Amino acid sequence: RVVPLIPSAAMLLKQYKNQLKGVKDGDFVFCGEKGTTFPRDPNAVTKRVKTFMRLNSLPDMSPHDLRHSCATLLLNNGADIKSVQEILGHSNASTTLNFYVKSDIKQMKSAANKLETALNL
Repeated sequence: RVVPLIPSAAMLLKQYKNQLKGVKDGDFVFCGEKGTTFPRDPNAVTKRVKTFMRLNSLPDMSPHDLRHSCATLLLNNGADIKSVQEILGHSNASTTLNFYVKSDIKQMKSAANKLETALNL
């Protein structure tokens, strides 16, 4: 699927790619052990994230855990559910809402206040 890349991440990836030697268009920036035309083993990403978290005294999280945070942050900051669903690759929005989004008391109070406003109370 196509996922939009934020400009700051695109800039960092371009800088990293420019530091690599012999990388051509179409090559993987994060390649596998066989070379730049082969993808990296997906388990390598999990291992790197866990190592990064440990070395930086951060909570033990995996890329999947960060997915939950991504969905919640996007929705809490005004992203629409359909866009978040597409970014996460879910076939329907109910999956996104049921498994990745957690409401909190602040959000529930805000929703209740909107009802009060709608009813002119």
